Amino acid sequence: MAAYVYRWPDGGVAGCVVRVRTLHRQGYVKSFYQRRLTENGWESGGFARVPFHLPEVIEAVAEGRDIFVCEGEADVLTATRAGLTATCNAGGASGWYREHAEWLRGARRVWVVADRDAPGYRHAARVAESLVDAVAQVRVVQARDGKDLTDHCNAGHLVSELDPVPVLDAHFRGG
Repeated sequence: MAAYVYRWPDGGVAGCVVRVRTLHRQGYVKSFYQRRLTENGWESGGFARVPFHLPEVIEAVAEGRDIFVCEGEADVLTATRAGLTATCNAGGASGWYREHAEWLRGARRVWVVADRDAPGYRHAARVAESLVDAVAQVRVVQARDGKDLTDHCNAGHLVSELDPVPVLDAHFRGG
């Protein structure tokens, strides 16, 4: 089990995504649920549409640093361990909304890291479309090996070796 705490700009807790790995006859199955902090403690259910690692994202926008948008929290933590500023939304591939994009407004460059599957490409396109008028440059990239950023890094690749997603990267980069 892993718990990913989402925070407001001041560091206060907005909510939490909990990942559970359950043993299954074909290996492990991942499941997720959300919790929000109220005056009565933790309650089940969704929370405000704030990106993961929001205080760090706000700082990166202000300082003109690149920001990576991943599909999930585990990939954000992989990027963070590599010394990058990264974020995602709660709810995985179907959970990105324009409210998330507003927090990145004014960023110099945002790298959208697509998971290598149909939901991942749809998520990347949705994220990039929401950012195109809010940030100076949008790039859409994917793992060279494996499904996601974590697989890419675990295969021995550097983040700088992510591959452009055909069509999507050229479209949103303006090329």
